[in-house]
Amino acid sequence: MSTVFPTNLDSFTTKLDGVSDVLAVDTNNIQDSIVALQSKIGVDNSSVVTSIDYKIRNLPVLGVNQTWQVVERSTNVWYQNTTGKPIGVYAYGSIGGAVVWRIGPSTTNYVTISMGDGDGGDSADYGWIVVPPLHYYMNTDTWNDPRELR
Repeated sequence: MSTVFPTNLDSFTTKLDGVSDVLAVDTNNIQDSIVALQSKIGVDNSSVVTSIDYKIRNLPVLGVNQTWQVVERSTNVWYQNTTGKPIGVYAYGSIGGAVVWRIGPSTTNYVTISMGDGDGGDSADYGWIVVPPLHYYMNTDTWNDPRELR
């Protein structure tokens, strides 16, 4: 009998005599799900629970142990999130100047997100994005008073 605990916490998979048995994990009660899985497959190993519990408690979650910080950023310059956690990036444009982001896993593989309010210049535009770990981002238009939640 071999037990496989994947890093994907949507389910735990156990292979018993070539047959896969999947137990869905209730992310609101992960400890009970782990104990139920161990009971089902006959595993009594507290180090497995401790290891999985540690990984779950240390998942990269936006806002946990992070604070908003004033940062120095320039328009049309790529920046990379190297924090190991998702970060929030905020900017406001100018009257008539939209906030336009490029974000992606590389500087050649990205999406463009324009956050113009369409009011024709009555007020300043603003916007913020979530940047996954190791992704790149830049603002290609007006970028005033940049802030990052990191």
